[in-house]
Amino acid sequence: KQGLLDRVRVKLAYLTDHGRNIEAPQLEALQPGMRRVLDIGCGGGGFVATLKAEGRELYGIDPDPRSKAAAVARGVTVYEGTAENLPDAVRGQTFDLVIFSHALEHCPDPALAIRNACSLVAPGGKFYCVVPNCGSIYFQTFAEISEILDVPRHLNFFTPDALKNLLEANGFETESWVFNGYTRHFLPGWRAWENQIRQQLVDHGGGAHAPRRTWLTDLGLLLRTAFAPPARKYDCVGLIAHPRR
Repeated sequence: KQGLLDRVRVKLAYLTDHGRNIEAPQLEALQPGMRRVLDIGCGGGGFVATLKAEGRELYGIDPDPRSKAAAVARGVTVYEGTAENLPDAVRGQTFDLVIFSHALEHCPDPALAIRNACSLVAPGGKFYCVVPNCGSIYFQTFAEISEILDVPRHLNFFTPDALKNLLEANGFETESWVFNGYTRHFLPGWRAWENQIRQQLVDHGGGAHAPRRTWLTDLGLLLRTAFAPPARKYDCVGLIAHPRR
């Protein structure tokens, strides 16, 4: 339940939040006329399935059989595998759009994952990759209790420059940035969840030095971030790229 102070903070954050999620309409505009789309780490296929259109083929790669079944039920052709260990059925194919949404941070070998992704982008095709932004003021303030830390599921942590350097060192030419994830930091539910994470750490012998999420720390975060540059403001960073010609 939001009290008055919470409502004021959320409203102020919203008024300064100019981040954008990449969703189906933006991807359609990014690659008009695309016929073949691949989502690496597609999970249950919820994201890639939003691109369903007549004559368009949707594919996914995921290592989890239950996720694969959910994606297939959404009309996605899914191959079991990972970004580093591509399914044989995918090797040699190319796609007009390759999506890598919140998957790279889970990869044991991110450089290999990016090289493999690059090999799957058709001539004239696009690549969209998004990860948590560990260069954000939010993350650097609350890193140990941050919901986007998520160890040991997250194996790699990227600043915007680190993501760009990784893509450009492994076959891509980057085109534009996409940033999102701001207003939610000031929601009571987000604050309560991160305080719960902190308490669990304390109960297991750590985390006592981590700042507790309070209305005062949230106000301080708002004041430091409201007009910060995007690379410091938003908790997710994405890049749109194409294979180097």
